[in-house]
Amino acid sequence: TGVLDFYKSYQAYIVEPGEKFPREWSAWSRYAGNEVYNKPHLDTRSRALFACYSIHKLQHSSSHTHTPLCGAEKKKKDGSSANTEETKKTPRHHHRDLQYFRQPPAFPTESFTKNQVLQTENFGFADIEVRIPTTSETRYAIGSLTKAFTAAAVGRLVVDGKFTWDSLVRGVMVTGEEGFHFSDRGLTQKVSVVDVLSHRMGIQRSNQLWHGNDKVALLGKADVIPHVQYLSAVQRYNTTMDCNNWGYALAGALVERQSGEGWGSYIQEHRLLPLQMNSTDCKTGPEDARPYACLDDCTFHKLPPPSVQDGSIMDASQSIRSSCRALLKAYTDEQETGQTGSADSRLKQLSRIMSDITPFVKPCGPRSSYGMGWVQAQLPTILGAVGCNPGFVKRMPTIGKEKDLRIFYHQGSMAGYTTSTFLIPSTQSAIVVLTNSLSLNDAADWVGQAILEALLDVKEPNDYVEYAKESAGAHLAKFPAMRKSLKAQKIPGTESKQLNAYEGKYYNAIGNFYIDIATSQQLGGLQLSFQGLASQAWRLGHYHHDHFLWLMSRDEAVSRARFPYSPEKLYKLDFQTDDDGEVDSLLWAHDADGPPERFYKVLQGSTRSKSAGYQSPRTSSGVSQDSPPRGKRSFISKSLIDSK
Repeated sequence: TGVLDFYKSYQAYIVEPGEKFPREWSAWSRYAGNEVYNKPHLDTRSRALFACYSIHKLQHSSSHTHTPLCGAEKKKKDGSSANTEETKKTPRHHHRDLQYFRQPPAFPTESFTKNQVLQTENFGFADIEVRIPTTSETRYAIGSLTKAFTAAAVGRLVVDGKFTWDSLVRGVMVTGEEGFHFSDRGLTQKVSVVDVLSHRMGIQRSNQLWHGNDKVALLGKADVIPHVQYLSAVQRYNTTMDCNNWGYALAGALVERQSGEGWGSYIQEHRLLPLQMNSTDCKTGPEDARPYACLDDCTFHKLPPPSVQDGSIMDASQSIRSSCRALLKAYTDEQETGQTGSADSRLKQLSRIMSDITPFVKPCGPRSSYGMGWVQAQLPTILGAVGCNPGFVKRMPTIGKEKDLRIFYHQGSMAGYTTSTFLIPSTQSAIVVLTNSLSLNDAADWVGQAILEALLDVKEPNDYVEYAKESAGAHLAKFPAMRKSLKAQKIPGTESKQLNAYEGKYYNAIGNFYIDIATSQQLGGLQLSFQGLASQAWRLGHYHHDHFLWLMSRDEAVSRARFPYSPEKLYKLDFQTDDDGEVDSLLWAHDADGPPERFYKVLQGSTRSKSAGYQSPRTSSGVSQDSPPRGKRSFISKSLIDSK
């Protein structure tokens, strides 16, 4: 395997299950996880590599419970086991722990410095079913690593004199008679281009209203401007970093408005091709690694390919597909450009894009800040700020304890992919980790940090195998904990109204999103469906009074490509009544940072709507012509809506 070269001098080999294992090293079959990782005679790079291998491979062995971690199980002539009690204990002894390491089906990693590849490791399969191994050229959906490319595209337009970084968005995005505005009119007079790209607008994240089950896009690209204009402020402007995909969707619209080109074609012509990223684009291709979800029992469930691509909603936020090799080449070229400051740089405005603009409050503290598509960190500090791992460990590890060094990094995630990249300008080095699974934690982050410490030759590296175990354990415990918490808060002895009293379509204030509540004979109760789609349906169970729950198991969530990181309040619907006791709206806390939003009820075939804050649904029902098909729906007629 690729691990072989690093372990020759230590007489420690990693062998695939079923392969023969040298008897003289049989003692190594007793070691797993941090037992080997913490061996003092292994150098930093070897320990980091073993951590990467453990996070991927130890859990792979959990599905081969009759095969020891290292070496094939010996058999007697009658087929029974000839292993000693000690070696028989190995796979079973570690079986429980190995499940915590269940991570992506594949992840390629590559390190690069000063135009030389330092290390390339490719673990697992790009396609499990047909056993296609991953390589440095395998394409993955890179998620939010796309944001750096969008920031660079905006920088190109700044150099071209279209606007400045400090131009107000309302002056750049000229829309309609009223012009561009935010729901908070104060923000309209403040928010600049740099605010949009540095995640400091402070508006709702609103991911639940566009990202549906099975990766169905619930809104179209035409919804970007009206939706951003309606989002409420939930944080103080210009005070702290709050990652928001809508900011980069708005930046993509800005690129299109000022360049006269589609975002994808502009990125291709002015960003990807100049960097010779010929195999990189913004569309799903047959050569891409297949996406998977890791279930609780550590098996993989295949997911559909991402719907986010060129021309769809959020294309400027997370649509690029690329490989380790292509990204490394681009990143090292950028760093070389930044060092030389050449006038004909392909990455314009590099210093501004990668400057420290928006501070982090947590989990990183004052030594980290967000630029535009990049996090800047001064070591020693905590990394992983834009991923899910901080929410699943008691405390994130501090990186580079004896170093005083500036680095840049970012993480990306889509349902079925997690990614990470790290840049070290002082040595013009880069690390890229790509994975193809919605896993039990952000494995790309742990692996990337382990390789970073190896590259920096940290004398006392963190134990990332243990961090992987802790975060995976907390991840598995999340849904049972939410169910237990909700049970403790339930008010006993209450009853709901007749179920048909809740039926209807409940629209948001601008009418581009609705929740259909209907009685289901199959489920024996109520069900909700987002945008009225059968693919977006969930069972709705009574909680207490007029409160209902749509909480599912983690397996149900991830197998339908839902991120399992949301708090329990997401899974509550609180129906509201008017003065006559009739249900006229519902409250849904779909944003972790904000209060519940009110959705207004409109009855099929009715002209009655008592909801003061309600605007009529758009005739397109929030769907642009370039949106993916959503299936059959039943909408109120335009004449009925207009008659209100």
